[in-house]
Amino acid sequence: MLFREASLGRTALSMAILAWLAVGLAACAGGSSNSSGHITVQHILIAVKGGGQTTPFRVTKQPSRTPAEAEELANKLLAEATAGKDFDELASQNSDDTPPGTYTMSDYGVTAEPGEYPRSNVPLTFSNISFSLKVGDIAVAPYDPGNNPAGYEVIKRIR
Repeated sequence: MLFREASLGRTALSMAILAWLAVGLAACAGGSSNSSGHITVQHILIAVKGGGQTTPFRVTKQPSRTPAEAEELANKLLAEATAGKDFDELASQNSDDTPPGTYTMSDYGVTAEPGEYPRSNVPLTFSNISFSLKVGDIAVAPYDPGNNPAGYEVIKRIR
């Protein structure tokens, strides 16, 4: 009886370890389609008053929004985009960056291709959100004076 209980305990432990490893492997494989280390995103920049010019973004309008007003607009646009409104149209009507606001980036340790930005050369919050998205996903990168100084961004992963 004792042998059978020990065997069942080892089996349960083995099953738990295998389940834990499967979760880890799935996370590494990422459910994201970023296996090449290159992604393309389109964003809608909602610039804030006093925010900084940030490479690679080109703020085309002098912003007058407070961070709270920018956050409210970003969340409204996120809701519209996730409800199916055309992202290109939302970008052309609302972005403070030069439309279409499309950027291709290479991940850390991956050589950038021509016309591409290395991940280390774009704002940290923008890159972290961008690389966390799966193709077709949309999210907001919050304004952060230190890590995303231009403003809020509604980001859609397109490749």
